[in-house]
Amino acid sequence: MDTLQTQVTLLNQKMDALFQAIEELSRQVSNALGEMRATTQTHSRSNSGETNHHRHILDDLSDHKDILIDSNGAETMAASSDRIMTPELQIQRLTAQLTAAYNRIAALEEQLLARRIS
Repeated sequence: MDTLQTQVTLLNQKMDALFQAIEELSRQVSNALGEMRATTQTHSRSNSGETNHHRHILDDLSDHKDILIDSNGAETMAASSDRIMTPELQIQRLTAQLTAAYNRIAALEEQLLARRIS
């Protein structure tokens, strides 16, 4: 039982680190989006086709399927803490979240690299 608790604690620490990394990447994406918006606003209206293309890209990034709007995060956490989960289930759940977070970080990094290249 002690090793399960250690694994759960370790996974929780990894999740915290990943959430911090995701928040940092989100800030970087937001900054990049802000720069793109500022750039598109300074272009003349004669480039309306290009401007519409940039706005479409910005909208797509803002409405991405992996970007979650956390309107009731505290309520969700309170509700989930009411349920008691077995350590094995917690480990499976945290492992799945960890994998999803790693994949999301990789996707965000690819987006940032693509934006910097273009």
